[in-house]
Amino acid sequence: MSGRLFHVIMAVLGLCSGTACTSDTDEYVQTSEQQSSGFVTPARSAVIDHGTTYSYQTEEVWCQRGDNRIYGVAYVPEGIQGRMPMVIYSHGFGGSHSGGAAYARALAARGYMVYCFDFCGATSSSRSDGATTDMSIRTEESDLRAVIGHFAEDSRVDASRIYLVGASQGGMVTAMTAADYPDMVRAAVLIYPALVIPDDVHEWYPRREDIPSTFSLWGVTLGSIYATDAYDYDIYTELPKFQKDVLIIHGTADNIAPISYSERMVERYASAELKRIEGAGHGFYGQQQTQAIDWMLDFLNAEEQKAAAEDELQDDGADANVISADILDLPSGYRQAATQQGRVVRLDYQTTSYATGQPMQKYALVYLPYGYDEGITSRYNVLYIMHGGGGSQATYLGGVGQNSQFKNILDNMIEHGDCQPCIVVAPTFYLSGDGDTSVAGSGVAVEQFPTELADDLIPAVEGTFRTYATVGSRADLRRSRNHRAFGGFSMGSVCTWWTFTKALDLFRYYIPTSGDCWALGTQAGRSNPTGTAEYLAAAVTEQNYTSRDFFIHVMTGSDDIAEPMLTPQTEAMKQLPQFSFGTDKRQHNFYYAVLPRATHTSSYAFQYAYNALLHLWKNEPDSDDTTGIKPVKM
Repeated sequence: MSGRLFHVIMAVLGLCSGTACTSDTDEYVQTSEQQSSGFVTPARSAVIDHGTTYSYQTEEVWCQRGDNRIYGVAYVPEGIQGRMPMVIYSHGFGGSHSGGAAYARALAARGYMVYCFDFCGATSSSRSDGATTDMSIRTEESDLRAVIGHFAEDSRVDASRIYLVGASQGGMVTAMTAADYPDMVRAAVLIYPALVIPDDVHEWYPRREDIPSTFSLWGVTLGSIYATDAYDYDIYTELPKFQKDVLIIHGTADNIAPISYSERMVERYASAELKRIEGAGHGFYGQQQTQAIDWMLDFLNAEEQKAAAEDELQDDGADANVISADILDLPSGYRQAATQQGRVVRLDYQTTSYATGQPMQKYALVYLPYGYDEGITSRYNVLYIMHGGGGSQATYLGGVGQNSQFKNILDNMIEHGDCQPCIVVAPTFYLSGDGDTSVAGSGVAVEQFPTELADDLIPAVEGTFRTYATVGSRADLRRSRNHRAFGGFSMGSVCTWWTFTKALDLFRYYIPTSGDCWALGTQAGRSNPTGTAEYLAAAVTEQNYTSRDFFIHVMTGSDDIAEPMLTPQTEAMKQLPQFSFGTDKRQHNFYYAVLPRATHTSSYAFQYAYNALLHLWKNEPDSDDTTGIKPVKM
């Protein structure tokens, strides 16, 4: 393909990014003030008849990605009581939010809330911020994720039912976003997706060094980032990582984004269907567009029926989603050896010394549950659990071949069906031979440990044992974060808060017990509870996660030295929108419980871990949405 033809291709990608070419002027836009006036947050998802015709209003809505504002128009059905399914439409190269207007109107009339937006730097006339020279498929992916995060927090939206629709380059970006952030997306619709872009960039620039600092495509001045971000992107490896349902609609006469790419891709996806519109080119008009809308509605309505069935199943197992409001006592005999016993092994790994920056060897103790050695395909969730000040790997798991108290608790819980069989990893934040176990020394170590955890320990553990991680790269570990928890007692709790602020992308569940967050200073939970809570909230936002992406189970004792620090901190957290306090994991993301008369001892640390394990990974679906791997059965 010649460079001249590539210019023409990209021009048409822009001109035909949605329906027929339309003006950027939207006479139907109303103000964003309508979004929140008098609205009461519904507690449940709405029961919607998608065969009914709904009236709808439109609103201007601004989202935020870093320093960039993103402009768009939301279409909001009227008269629906409860949370609604959400459809987010992404336009193509050179397009704007108005390219999705026809699709949005049709979907809103059937009970879907829809948002069409301008990508940052899409064109010089884009209402979103950003320069065209800074735009690429990767920056557009970041825009789309920011939009998803914004509406996941909208009280009218059911965040478990967010659907992505994208046309042309927007279809490519939609597919990338679904693959990289599957937890945030229920299903995707790709309309003549421009999966050809990486190949076209290679055709135009055979060598990476040929890419100029700026170049022009159909009057849009682009920067080198546009070509470099697409240059090494392997669509057939990356995009199929999205394991949920995908609908592709493509014209058989598309000579801009050839249908052959979609035909190959539908075979690579785990669950995808390709609908062909005979004779259609790159853009649907008249009856072609009507047909595309009908197929899209059929697809989304089928997804909604699946969602309703899943909701009903969750209602039947609602107790599994609710943690106890009180800290429960250990059952009699759980500290003694169980009949069915797992085993403890040692895992050595390479890391870097906090003190010297030099390579060094460390080790962790790893608990493998009863039955681990019998299966060769079963995968396991992983709990990483950290000791307190002056402790070691042995605090929880004793040693290789030993039956520690906590190991006995794990064995008994799994044998009696109290928790799913899981792998438990007991590391240390101390360096080999480190004699400094003072509070000050420990404070430095726990702050540094999340780097070792992310870069060295997790890859070592999950590259050795059968977890839900499949490759070991940071991106792969992100995709399996639902299957990972981190907790700890005392200084281990301080380490847990540091892990939350530095590695939220790797863990969904956190169990900080008897220790507050020291990010703003030692015992800042008491000396600066508001600032500490705000720091934790900012960590959620800065890592591009929402309040629905984690659960924190905080525990301590009424006579514990940590209670005067933890209580003010958690009370301050309750005041911030990033944190929702309560025992139902479907509706809330953190809970704080205080055990009467409990003191600061390891015996209570084991009891807190028991209570956390009672609700970790309960009521999970049979198939895993993040990896497609079947979980181990209880």
